[in-house]
Amino acid sequence: MDQFGLTGRYVLVLEDDYFIASEVSQALQNSGANIIGPFGSEASAITAINRTPPDLAILDLNLGAGQTFAAARALRKEGIPFFFLTGYDQWAIPPEFRDIPLLEKPVGLTQVVRTVDMLLDNGAARLH
Repeated sequence: MDQFGLTGRYVLVLEDDYFIASEVSQALQNSGANIIGPFGSEASAITAINRTPPDLAILDLNLGAGQTFAAARALRKEGIPFFFLTGYDQWAIPPEFRDIPLLEKPVGLTQVVRTVDMLLDNGAARLH
């Protein structure tokens, strides 16, 4: 996966499944990214976003206590691009976030890294 140029980029990972969080983080690190997290709770992720804003974030929708979109709202407020990595389909996304890319689990790690690279490269993911 070293064909992706993520060197020096900071990616926040919000995922409560230890194995998925580890695999995603390792794949991104192998591509040169610096990982913020991974975090298993939105509160921890939001604290990190406020302290050290990432270049991009990857968010799971359900962190064990049902769906919540506080981290997504915090990222949008700061103009930080993100995407959802979840077992849920598009129907679970509220209308305010339907423009955000969604990768459905299970997904290959190369696709995750490719999505990070694409969103960071094209700048179109910067949100208002």
